Amino acid sequence: MYRVRQDLVIAESQLRDYQVRLGKPFHHDAYLAELTTVRDQLKAGLSATAQMQSDEGKPIVSELAEQIKALKAAHTIEATPQRVGQKHSSAEEPVTARIRRRAERSPHPQDVSVAC
Repeated sequence: MYRVRQDLVIAESQLRDYQVRLGKPFHHDAYLAELTTVRDQLKAGLSATAQMQSDEGKPIVSELAEQIKALKAAHTIEATPQRVGQKHSSAEEPVTARIRRRAERSPHPQDVSVAC
């Protein structure tokens, strides 16, 4: 029952986050459009023959590659924030771990001196 409630809380939180973002413009839209344009030009330049690359007015492939590098360097996208919550395991402690723990707590037979 606890697991179902936890899943419900997560689903409701995701729904609230989605509803807040719904209808808002994409923050990096201009960057994405510019990067796509330069990428498409680079693809066309790489697939063109040597004769077509010598056409005036078109940037050469190395210039396009530098443009892409400059765009990426100028627009660093923030990383996704890490979740703060801790993971709770529903698994039991392994048998071997329990045996080791008990062995560490109990004195070894060879360490116990018998008083006679």
